Amino acid sequence: MSNPEPTLAVTRLFSRKDALNESRLEAAHEPASAAPGEVLLRLDRFALTTNNIPTPPSARPCSTGSSSALPNLSKPTHR
Repeated sequence: MSNPEPTLAVTRLFSRKDALNESRLEAAHEPASAAPGEVLLRLDRFALTTNNIPTPPSARPCSTGSSSALPNLSKPTHR
């Protein structure tokens, strides 16, 4: 009787670049084997940052260098 191939629990994060609120996690099991030239790593901790998200054009300073195009966050906005 042969031993079943070992597997790893894998969790993937899927995000839409145009709609980050639609991100989702998917869990799966994958073969625990690496091809020649590849390695498998176990991560104990993982951090994800979003500092690469560009500023929307409406919040960028105007061409004169004035910050008048930036929203005033010191006053609450009522809609």
